[in-house]
Amino acid sequence: MKNSRLRMKMFFISTLFALFSLTGFAGTITITPGSTNPTSVGAVYQNAFSVTSTDPNDLLQPQWKIDPVDQPTADYYKITIGPATGLMTGNPYPAHSGDVPLHIIYTSGSTSGTQEILFTLTILRMPVDLVLVLDKSGSMSSSYDGTNPFAPAGHRRWDGLVTGVGVIASLLSGTVPTYPADKIGLRYFQSNVPPAGSIYNGGVIPITGPNLDSLTANVSRNGPGTNTALGDGIVEGRKIQLPGTAGNRKAMIVFSDGLQNSGDLVQTSGGDAYKKTVAGHNLSKDDMVSDTAVTTINTICLNISGDNPATMEAIADNNGPGEYTNGSAFDNNTFTTTSFLGTMQSILSGSSPQYIDVRSGQFKADSGKQAYLKDTFTVNKSVSSLFVALAALNARITSVVKDGQELIQYIKKSSGPGYQAISVSFPMSYFPALKPEGQWIITATGNVTTPGIAVAAAGAASPDYTISMTVEDHLNHISYSLNRGLKVGDTLHAAASIIRNISPLTTATVQALVIKPGDDINDLIARADVKYTVTPGDSSTPNVYKLAELLKDSAFLTKIKGLNRLVSLTYDPGTKTYTGSYPELDIAGVYRVIYTVSNNDTNGIINRYYLKSFNVRFKDVDLGASGVSVTIDSLTRNAIIIFRPVSSTGKYIGSGWGSSIGLQAQTAGLKIVSVEDLGDGSYKLHLSGPLSGDGVLTIANDTVYSGNLGDITKGNGGSGTGGGLFHHWWFWLLLLLVLLLIIWGLRKKNP
Repeated sequence: MKNSRLRMKMFFISTLFALFSLTGFAGTITITPGSTNPTSVGAVYQNAFSVTSTDPNDLLQPQWKIDPVDQPTADYYKITIGPATGLMTGNPYPAHSGDVPLHIIYTSGSTSGTQEILFTLTILRMPVDLVLVLDKSGSMSSSYDGTNPFAPAGHRRWDGLVTGVGVIASLLSGTVPTYPADKIGLRYFQSNVPPAGSIYNGGVIPITGPNLDSLTANVSRNGPGTNTALGDGIVEGRKIQLPGTAGNRKAMIVFSDGLQNSGDLVQTSGGDAYKKTVAGHNLSKDDMVSDTAVTTINTICLNISGDNPATMEAIADNNGPGEYTNGSAFDNNTFTTTSFLGTMQSILSGSSPQYIDVRSGQFKADSGKQAYLKDTFTVNKSVSSLFVALAALNARITSVVKDGQELIQYIKKSSGPGYQAISVSFPMSYFPALKPEGQWIITATGNVTTPGIAVAAAGAASPDYTISMTVEDHLNHISYSLNRGLKVGDTLHAAASIIRNISPLTTATVQALVIKPGDDINDLIARADVKYTVTPGDSSTPNVYKLAELLKDSAFLTKIKGLNRLVSLTYDPGTKTYTGSYPELDIAGVYRVIYTVSNNDTNGIINRYYLKSFNVRFKDVDLGASGVSVTIDSLTRNAIIIFRPVSSTGKYIGSGWGSSIGLQAQTAGLKIVSVEDLGDGSYKLHLSGPLSGDGVLTIANDTVYSGNLGDITKGNGGSGTGGGLFHHWWFWLLLLLVLLLIIWGLRKKNP
């Protein structure tokens, strides 16, 4: 645990006395703060300044103030000082962490003497109670793309999860300052929520070096199990987190690769959709205490079809909102590392960890046929530490060069299954004059199979890698945002805010690379006629099994390959943000936005990277075009609704949405007993009785039909979005044109 730098900082902070007498003091005067301890973002702060003098007249009618030049900074951090008392108070929320220099001026009303000191208040990020809720269902034994349900060790989704958890543990122990109040917890879920281990079963525990080592060891020795009890996992994670540590930010990272299919499911329809389970348990707050602390749920998802991405996004949006990250068909296991690191940057935003860049590729062969990579990162001033993570099998960082100096033997290194990381803090003990700003050259070697075997001898392609650099920068504070709940035909609005100290940075170049699907993957799966095998152990819907087969087809991969569109964001003085729009959301599916920020000024060259995911759902459901029919179960005499939902764009919503189909029919007392997913986008809804009374049919909490359930085969009997011909504007326009033609013809016959 790297706390020595923090201890030194806390020891020397607060008062850098620049004592000088300006006018009028009768004696020798000294101003002293009551405390030199730091505060934290969100904490109530108090510090009583006092003054002493050899002449009592200097202490009469005291007048305190913050230098007017520093007043904007004080206002930003919500810091004030009592004019008569010298009591400094504040609540620096939601301001950023960092060192806040303030000149404090004391004036004696009796002698008119004036004096000031420079007081530096260190504001630390808000401590965190962090809980990891990890999917260990059977599908985690699959290869990342799902084409091999029983991938070899090192190539499973579970192995990517082990690497991701290991890297964030290295980040916490090597780069981001951690505090005694920081806590961490762990929960797994499969068909149930198995115990995570003795030190984790009682609640959150301190984030210390030994406990982080225990965390990574715990995840490493675990492995895939059975089904996916997502709701139970989140609820149990929340139980060990709340009420938690007083004053700590509460954050949860939920990782899953599959559809929820076991236990108490997360609600996907109704007023409590994505906030509660079917049994009524809250996801992010205590069930019994209404004013309890609320945890922010961040989600990482690997599934790319059906309602799972939309569900994971909605859980994050409705419980925080938190960050949501989703994989794609073209990712490998290293995506897990990137997503965990990015989520941690969001959670610890008060501490300002930021990506310089993230790069992926394949190792190249050098003259000796050894796999290697060499990457250069440019770091700006004001950086206090940096962290480099290399995610790759059988690879290691061999060289770190700054200003011509080889540093590899002087820096902290950590490693685990599938990764190696390095950490550098400033000032460096061996090279105290070395500055962070400028170019850093990172070299690494990788082996195809066993260390020491050259690429050519192994007879295989060079291994993949992802390398990233994260920095601690308390001067430049950057946040990224986009609008959510998007559907086909909507417009994406991307934004970024850059605050340097307390002022907006207006000269940066900010871009958003939007990566959209090549085609609607759900529609393609629905229309595909492929044979598939159901994998035992973790039941799923047909779209998952069909997709696994389709991903083996290069033609299918070509259809879904992402299309890139670069959007330039321009600075808006009114909102003090960089904004840009992308209107081409014409395909449903998982999208990504990669934000890049660059700037070059007296602070040096600044480069930043951030990735966000978002979903674009089908525009609506045209019930009249969805082939709705109703049959009666021969045994129970209950109704069965059969339909193949299609949007007004002509695209099937596809398989995998069954768990998000809901029916609210209180007057008739009807409910859906079970949903059959037929794999081609068709569903059979088995109801608890015959069709009668009014009801509302929803998919993903969007109304598909509202009205008399007995009229559901007619399209739309109420206020829903579906309908037959009578609900299309073009039908009425066509009817009007026909009528006009008839009238015109009749008038010609009867002049």
